[in-house]
Amino acid sequence: MLSINKKYLLFLAGFFLLSCEGLKRPPKLEKKEIEYLDRKAERIYNNGQVAFNKGKYEDGLRNFREVARNLSFTEKGDDSQFMVALCYYRLKNYSSAIDESERLKKNFPSSPFIDDVNLILYETHLRFSNRVEASYALIEILDKSDDESFRDKAEKKLTKLVGDLSLEELYKIKKKCKIKSLAPLILYRIGRYEFESQNYRKAKEIFETLIEKYPDSTYALKAEDLYGKAKKGRGLVSNRIGLIAPLSGEYYFYGNAVKNGLKLALSEYNKDSKEKLELIYYDSKGDAIEAVKGMKLLIKNEDVLVIVGPIFTASVIPAAVIADYSNIPLISPTATESRIQDLGEYVFQLNTGLRYEAREVARYAIEEEGYRTFAVIHPKDSYGSSLANSFVNEVNRLGGNVLTTQSYECGTTDFGEILAIVKEVAPEAIYIPGYADDVILISTQIRYYEVESALLGGNRWMEEKVANLAEDYVEGAVFACFFGEENNNNAEEEFVKTYEEKFGIEPMRASVLSYDAGKVIVESVKEGACTPFEIKEFLDSMPMRRGISGVVYLSKNIKPANLRLYRIKKGEVVPVHIW
Repeated sequence: MLSINKKYLLFLAGFFLLSCEGLKRPPKLEKKEIEYLDRKAERIYNNGQVAFNKGKYEDGLRNFREVARNLSFTEKGDDSQFMVALCYYRLKNYSSAIDESERLKKNFPSSPFIDDVNLILYETHLRFSNRVEASYALIEILDKSDDESFRDKAEKKLTKLVGDLSLEELYKIKKKCKIKSLAPLILYRIGRYEFESQNYRKAKEIFETLIEKYPDSTYALKAEDLYGKAKKGRGLVSNRIGLIAPLSGEYYFYGNAVKNGLKLALSEYNKDSKEKLELIYYDSKGDAIEAVKGMKLLIKNEDVLVIVGPIFTASVIPAAVIADYSNIPLISPTATESRIQDLGEYVFQLNTGLRYEAREVARYAIEEEGYRTFAVIHPKDSYGSSLANSFVNEVNRLGGNVLTTQSYECGTTDFGEILAIVKEVAPEAIYIPGYADDVILISTQIRYYEVESALLGGNRWMEEKVANLAEDYVEGAVFACFFGEENNNNAEEEFVKTYEEKFGIEPMRASVLSYDAGKVIVESVKEGACTPFEIKEFLDSMPMRRGISGVVYLSKNIKPANLRLYRIKKGEVVPVHIW
């Protein structure tokens, strides 16, 4: 008579082929044989767990696979099958993780690990950007799971995922998902997509279904406004304009200046419009991570049409990536890094034409006047920094040399220390992209400190008081300005007056820039742009125009057509060169 161990070996050899076909239980076994195989499966499984807990996933996988393939009928069969799927996931072998998860669902339909493998399927399908299959895995948990914690987790994940789905993907999910708590969100997203695509008849049908079936949901309330517009066949998809700015913390004064400028622009539109624009703002505290959080909140929770901000370049860059991915226009009115607009088709900078002005001055100084060495003196704000950076870059590109770059705080009156540095390096020309009052002070002190250099400037040199008050001190100075920009003083004075009356303080340059950004948004709405896509199209085709901050534009393909060079000659401003 064969010993029991030999009998087991013979049985296992015969059963191996059967096990490959699924979970067919082997021929009837005696109780002792079953207990033996259960103990063996548990021992192998435990060895796998020890390896898994140490992060040795390949070692663990070998043990789990042995049980899942050869001893799948034992008590550790479905445990091992789940661990096989999990090991593949930890090993980043996502295709195998999907296959093994599906194997568990097929072979162990009553396993307590079904919810776990559905979460693995959700994560792995997302790795392959298969958002529909990822959604199906979550829907199955919501449909079939008895575990409340799994259901809550799945609902949160699916709610978040639905906000990222395309129209085609949403229609697929709509057919599959019968969860009442999620149906209103799915219907609203579909209806909004159809509305933005100007499929008003389809949008109307979707919104009617949503309002009729789920009248008490928050999405039914959101849909009512769009439903009315869909019936008319036209209207803003949202009346909300987003703003991300530091409204508290170290840089709150910049943020509030931008907020006030934007509020003023929108209030002027709302005064004469039936369809009011609403400003929704998020306090970034000057932090890039907070700016990213703000982007997600404004896009997903507030349904904004367009976003203005953030204020600083370091925050704009990650925000721009989210804006472009979400197809929501982002306008930065203050960031000075010129490459920001290259981050995506929905990313725009409020360019004031300053870099073209600075480049033309640099080009003229080197190619026409023959200057090779320069110094730069500029105010420490976005206006001065933008001009200075563009000038320095162009000088370097043309083979010139900027010997020193000096900045000063707005309101500075004594430039002695700066001019001492400039005098020591002895440049052939000094570029001063400052405001009119600054130019008058600096030019007179240049003469006082006997600095022998030619003077170059920015568009603020066009103001009459520069030539009238500085007189001989600015004789021969050359600067660039867009034709027509010199006639904008009345509009700027009116803006300052209105701003001070409304907010009780003088506007900063950041206020002026955000006001101009707001006016551009308003103009796009007046021209019939109703969706984020249409606003993006408007911004990208917008020609140069005069704003309070100067000549402004947002198009990435603009070509300046009316930039001119001027020289101060005997107290008068005369043209030197046309672009």
